[in-house]
Amino acid sequence: MYRNEGEVARAISDYLRASSAPRSSVFITTKWNPPEGLTEPGVSTEDVYEELQASRKIFLEDFNLEYVDLMLVHQSRPGPQGRANHWQALVKAQADGWIKDIGVSNQYVLPPTQCPAYHQQ
Repeated sequence: MYRNEGEVARAISDYLRASSAPRSSVFITTKWNPPEGLTEPGVSTEDVYEELQASRKIFLEDFNLEYVDLMLVHQSRPGPQGRANHWQALVKAQADGWIKDIGVSNQYVLPPTQCPAYHQQ
């Protein structure tokens, strides 16, 4: 998200190589900021997952790191389908094994008066 993934991954990789420390000695947390277009009608979880794969390449494959300990979705795009697609993409990446744990960051909750269910009561 902050466009420093390559530098951070390189520093971690260099540290692990130079110190002979096990990968488990470093807890890596990163954020994924889904692009705006991933909430458009017709966008599937698989489309979102493919976008998420770019983070895998930058952070892991380019620097020979096997996994991220915690991946946060940063401010998933509005709408229930957009949020569901973003979460399911993270779940799929977790099942693939390159993300150990997943979470959210900067999620917005609407006040009750702005929630559709509130107006249906």
